[in-house]
Amino acid sequence: MNDPRVYITTSWDDGHPCDLRLAEMLQKHGLCGTFYVPRRFYDQPCVAPREYEPFGPGVEVGAHTIHHVVLTRGIDGRAEIEASKDWVEQQTGRPCRMFCPPSGRFTARHRAICEDAGFLGMRTVEGWSLDLPRRHGRLCEMPTTVQAHPTPAVRHLRNLAKRRAVRGTTHWLRRGCAVSWGQGLRRMTDVALRRGGVIHLWGHSWEIDAADQWAALDDAFAFLGQACADGRAQPITNGALAELFCGDAIPLKAVSILEDLKPCADPDPATTPTPAPALAISTPVSEDLNPTSAHLGQVRRSPRSLSASRGRREPDRRSRFGLRRAVRRFARAARFF
Repeated sequence: MNDPRVYITTSWDDGHPCDLRLAEMLQKHGLCGTFYVPRRFYDQPCVAPREYEPFGPGVEVGAHTIHHVVLTRGIDGRAEIEASKDWVEQQTGRPCRMFCPPSGRFTARHRAICEDAGFLGMRTVEGWSLDLPRRHGRLCEMPTTVQAHPTPAVRHLRNLAKRRAVRGTTHWLRRGCAVSWGQGLRRMTDVALRRGGVIHLWGHSWEIDAADQWAALDDAFAFLGQACADGRAQPITNGALAELFCGDAIPLKAVSILEDLKPCADPDPATTPTPAPALAISTPVSEDLNPTSAHLGQVRRSPRSLSASRGRREPDRRSRFGLRRAVRRFARAARFF
């Protein structure tokens, strides 16, 4: 039976002609993908959004600015973001729900521009995450899990440290720092199938072609496709995932919970039995106790409850130990770089 908490999505940037080969592989393995396409990639023209239509509803096109410009380099981000949305919608004839900032660089201002432009979600480059999309106002921010490319460890550390992703750092240290990206993807998928979450594989088709990673990518697609075929996960596009958790749609699991929480009809007073009267039990008061305290039923509270009532919180030793252990692992890994 399909677990609605486990989703598998993929996304691919820059609109390179190799995207068409990648889309065929996704269709072959029963997976979904979102292609973030600019109008021009530096001096090279990109694949037109309408060329992705033959691959069916499992492939969608998202905006990636017009000229693939980094938004944090002092350019007019509003014009690039809004024009890219209009261009994709004119090419496909469908609403463009997703945006991805080039190089993953953006600020809170660009997030607000995307929200004003009518985007539903924005995909980032935060890695080693199994989190569901995070809502910021009306915009849904979507992290990723693994990039389909051999990436140096220093770049992983820089990416995670910049975003202060403690959980992602723990995932990388435990499951990705000493293995290939394909093995790291399998380990993260196993965790998601046990605990729930989102597996988000992303990359660039031109990098896959340059590094000759097509065989490794096909193996990864076969592994993910088998999980979907077995009913353990659900393939989904970025836009559908954002709409499911951040749009007006309510997940199927939430609908079933809401059905269980419907108020029941008022009971009939004629058929409802009258409860028996409670017995009055008097508790003897000890001479050593304050009669007022004994009468009010006051009990001695633990120091933890007293500190909570006074607005202070006792530190959790287990959480402190887990954080220290993660920091030690991070430091040991950093010695090799």
